[in-house]
Amino acid sequence: MKKQINSLEYSYGKTEHTMFVIPFLIMIIAAPLIAINLALLFADFVLQRMTLDYWTDLFGLSMSLAIVLTISHSAINQYNKIRVTKQGLEVRVFSMLVYRWTKVPWSEVFIVKPSEREDRWGKTLWIIEVKKLTIWHRFISMVFFTGKHPVILISSDMEQRDLLLNSIKEYIKTS
Repeated sequence: MKKQINSLEYSYGKTEHTMFVIPFLIMIIAAPLIAINLALLFADFVLQRMTLDYWTDLFGLSMSLAIVLTISHSAINQYNKIRVTKQGLEVRVFSMLVYRWTKVPWSEVFIVKPSEREDRWGKTLWIIEVKKLTIWHRFISMVFFTGKHPVILISSDMEQRDLLLNSIKEYIKTS
């Protein structure tokens, strides 16, 4: 009796862990420093020592925190684990120090196409455009000029990349 496969999982193997380290370190080092400065500004607010410098500092620190979180989360989310199931894709995303699986039904997977850019090995970088995922994936789509929808990047570092791409294309055709 044959065992039926309900889902296939694709990952970046060792690359996934090394690509996680640098953005995570940036986030771990920069975010607390920015948070401490925001706390000091809040203390000024409580003690009613607000001046024009207070508001410009608050705005600058808030923007710094947003930039650090956006860049680090987008960099980490470029290397997702992906499961292909009969119901759709399951994508492991990183958000606020936690990995979680997000389901994307086949009806929300729009297109699988090659990007105009190449990955770090000079090979074609593939893009899976979906209806919704995370804000970080939407930022990735803005960086790669792929449109308004979030994207999942598939580089040549992905183990069994061709099998993954063919599986997704086949499911898109039949759904």
